[in-house]
Amino acid sequence: MDLESVEVDGWPDQGSGSTRGITPNPPSSIEGEEETRGKSAEVNVEENGQRDYAVKALECGVKVMIGLGIPEYVELSLKDLAESLSLSVNKTFRILQTLKRYQWVEEVDGKWRIAPAFTQFSDGFRRYLGKKVGDLERLKLEHLGS
Repeated sequence: MDLESVEVDGWPDQGSGSTRGITPNPPSSIEGEEETRGKSAEVNVEENGQRDYAVKALECGVKVMIGLGIPEYVELSLKDLAESLSLSVNKTFRILQTLKRYQWVEEVDGKWRIAPAFTQFSDGFRRYLGKKVGDLERLKLEHLGS
């Protein structure tokens, strides 16, 4: 990063005209609100009095992934997916486009499905579990001799 893109007091340097993707993020001046990418957002409080730090947009994205993959892998039209999740078609479309950008979903013949690239998560987890099982077997042999 060059010195022309350094932020001062939450604002990028205005002299060069180059902010290199840095977004102004001024401090919030409204009591009881927290700062979220330059917009103030109220923090929800759950019924048990705990603060809810969940990101609602991310929750919707997770709902879409669950809708396409749990309890079984399915292919759904935009409208069917939106209806099954009780989301608007517009919001579902925007979520799908974002997930598509990361190759987590794909559209084939008007149906949306989880893309093969998303399986990288489960592949990594399977390797992790395989290593743990191997470690347990090794410990069993070392300590029990069987």
